[in-house]
Amino acid sequence: MCKNLIPMVATELGLADGDEFEIIGFAYNPCKYEDGELTDCDGDRITPRRFVDILYGVTEIKKIPWKPKDGETVFYVSSKYDGISWFIYHSDNAFHISLHAFGNCFRTQAEAEAGKDEMLAKIDEWR
Repeated sequence: MCKNLIPMVATELGLADGDEFEIIGFAYNPCKYEDGELTDCDGDRITPRRFVDILYGVTEIKKIPWKPKDGETVFYVSSKYDGISWFIYHSDNAFHISLHAFGNCFRTQAEAEAGKDEMLAKIDEWR
């Protein structure tokens, strides 16, 4: 049985499932890593030539920062409780927008837990 190595490559590139990215100089941006595949803006797999250029470091990728969609559950680090809280994101809510702009808005509770210490230190700097 063959093994899909794309998830390992994506991890090395700093991509998590659902991340969008640009391939510098590529006409079919933005690209996406999802369900073990690297696809272009049309949903087609990235061409072997482009993929090999990424592997050899000839072509650079740039991760597009994640932005939550309206109605999506997101997590944040709460300085009040030194814990993780959640909310339903709304793009017309100034508090939600400011949390995202500050970098305190995560897709999963696990991501929020991983960034908790760094975020609490950042919050302390602003106090």
